[in-house]
Amino acid sequence: MNQHQVIPLFSQCLYVSGGENYTLNDHEDEFIKRCPYRENLNNLISFSNNVLEEESMSGIKQHILSHVENYTRDVLKISRHIEFKIVSSWINLTTKGKHHHQHIHGNSVISGIFNISPNNKVMFGDMLGKPFQAWTMDVEEQNLFNSDTWSVVSEEPGNVILFPSTLMHGVPTHKGDNVRTTISFNLMPQGFIAKNTTDQLNMKML
Repeated sequence: MNQHQVIPLFSQCLYVSGGENYTLNDHEDEFIKRCPYRENLNNLISFSNNVLEEESMSGIKQHILSHVENYTRDVLKISRHIEFKIVSSWINLTTKGKHHHQHIHGNSVISGIFNISPNNKVMFGDMLGKPFQAWTMDVEEQNLFNSDTWSVVSEEPGNVILFPSTLMHGVPTHKGDNVRTTISFNLMPQGFIAKNTTDQLNMKML
């Protein structure tokens, strides 16, 4: 009998919520429509980098933070004395034929996406996670162990995606007639980290 083990050693932790819808209220919808935007490389982003700090966006912020709790406590098992604070947040608008370039997020630990429009696809990639890193192998079936890119589709508005800020990601060319609308955000820990060790750090966010 074959009793081998397959262990996803040192894997990246990608969190995708599901099973709930979030319906924008009138204040949230109006804020997103009236928010000033500027050109990004191949889509539009809000001028504001702190959209979730607006009073009218407090419902979305609390919805996101509830999933941050799930991700940090239930999945990653991070001690509760370490808090996580949203340090930046912005709106992305991607029209038909546009895309969002591959990138990582600096000056943060956890990053995330809140989906406002339905059926949003995000492409994640990590060359360091690919087996035989410099080689391309023919595979019969794509899985988590042989892939250097992975697509995630959030079907419902209100879905939250969370991931390490160093994980490469982007949005493929948008083919729908609607405007792909999301809120991106970054989080940092605050409080005593690795307390009573030589690596201890007391983080305080303004």
